[in-house]
Amino acid sequence: MLLLNGDEAVLQFSLDDVTLKVINNDFLPYQLKDWLKDTDFSTSESIKRSVHQFDVFKDFLLSRLLLFTRDNAKAILNSIAATQVNSINEKLKIIQTCRALSMTDNFWIKDESESINFGDVNLRNHRLGDVAFPIAIQGKVVSAASSVLRPELATSGMFAKTWYRGLNGIRLWKTDKTTDRVNTKAEVAVSNFLDNTNVKHVQYELEEHHGVLIASCDCIATDDVSIVSAQSVKTWLEHKKVVFHDWIESNYLEDFAKMCTIDYLIANTDRHEENWGFLIDNRTNEIIEMAPLFDHNQALIADYLKYEVDDLIYEPTNLTMFQSASEYYHKSNVVLHDLPTEASKKRLQKLLELKDLNAF
Repeated sequence: MLLLNGDEAVLQFSLDDVTLKVINNDFLPYQLKDWLKDTDFSTSESIKRSVHQFDVFKDFLLSRLLLFTRDNAKAILNSIAATQVNSINEKLKIIQTCRALSMTDNFWIKDESESINFGDVNLRNHRLGDVAFPIAIQGKVVSAASSVLRPELATSGMFAKTWYRGLNGIRLWKTDKTTDRVNTKAEVAVSNFLDNTNVKHVQYELEEHHGVLIASCDCIATDDVSIVSAQSVKTWLEHKKVVFHDWIESNYLEDFAKMCTIDYLIANTDRHEENWGFLIDNRTNEIIEMAPLFDHNQALIADYLKYEVDDLIYEPTNLTMFQSASEYYHKSNVVLHDLPTEASKKRLQKLLELKDLNAF
């Protein structure tokens, strides 16, 4: 089989033979780029490396398990004679069935004998049922974008989410299970707050569909631009013996500083390396900028529950949240108006007082 980036073949692989052959390193996924080598079973050391590489490649494939509604998941599971996703092999079968497609980038897989291109399978333009391997759907319509919000087959987070294909294109719908939909409201409240700043962010809107309150946003990725997680970029840099923290300060200091500052002010205790990242130019597979901030449905919750966040560890810096904001606030050039809670106003005041002290 082939892994492709758009219409560029980047890797030949066989899940049965456990083999990999790099075709175009420059266009590989970032967590594999500048590291993946052709399978070599000639020595004990090369065997060990090759097996490890294949495991990492499988992890990449497994990370591409799409979000499905319950009905769509059932149709796909039936097509591979499985009752639930309870083994790696079953997950890999589903991923193969769905061509390892994602809404957020242009990577996909196909059999080497197939004469199709990315335009034929791009999920931003096609329903999954139109692009999956024919055996997958057995006459059923299966879509990666639904009109009903239901629990999905697999998710990268705690909260229910699904893609919705409407008249205005693809949008992500998110909700939560709290009685008052507190997390969903927080997502939109933060978005509204950020609208009045100079911080790049995804805009969320509060909507109600089928009796469910949701936070809705556009898909960040387009045919020209993909998104890659901070974790993937960090892995790529580790392969190149480059320190991620040094690299981001050298290239994207202001945007990174804005994120550290804003996350402290909105008490975002859930910033991790899979929910922030970078935008990729699909023509070159090169990083062009930090992605707009997104995924804030656990922000402001500390204020709602009335607990302090200053001493909590902030994963992007491995410092406390207050230490991170103290370090980066003066580097952020952030413009702020009308903070969303009294607690967030107090946190800003602490930063301002610290800045005044440092001026002497």
